[in-house]
Amino acid sequence: MKVFSRLMGGFFCIRPMLYLSAIGLLVTSSVAVGKTIYIDEIRYTNCSDGTSVYDVSSFWVKSKRPNGTTKEDYVYKPTMQTQTTCFNLDKSNVDEGAEVWLSYLISLGDKEGCRKDNTKYYYKEGANNIAYYHSEGSTLQNNRCRIGMGKCFRDACKFRPLDGD
Repeated sequence: MKVFSRLMGGFFCIRPMLYLSAIGLLVTSSVAVGKTIYIDEIRYTNCSDGTSVYDVSSFWVKSKRPNGTTKEDYVYKPTMQTQTTCFNLDKSNVDEGAEVWLSYLISLGDKEGCRKDNTKYYYKEGANNIAYYHSEGSTLQNNRCRIGMGKCFRDACKFRPLDGD
């Protein structure tokens, strides 16, 4: 009888740990989900904090199709400090339903990608929704792409490279 009660006592000690493990698994998986946003335009603003300046020499609109294959459309449109560049996806060859993001090359610097884990943008024709990206920093420091308008966002677009202008 003592053996049976020890076994059962051990079982009841294990049960709360199983519950806690299950709760931890649920919390962990819910954090990784993120946002899904349907867009038909991307806007990028080249920001500066006033002490550092760099130019962007070219862009790539990258997409991941629903079947998992990726492609990139090269767009040569320099964007100087504090300028905003717009990409009209309705007039591009991005597949509807594809995840889309921007990459750019900093003149004399790095190639930066704007794909983020917690926010995913998907192209939907006529979505009437815009993905905003911006960057700050200097040519070689703290120049990563960020989601959002940024402190120097300009509503007017300098170029519309994917719609033929």
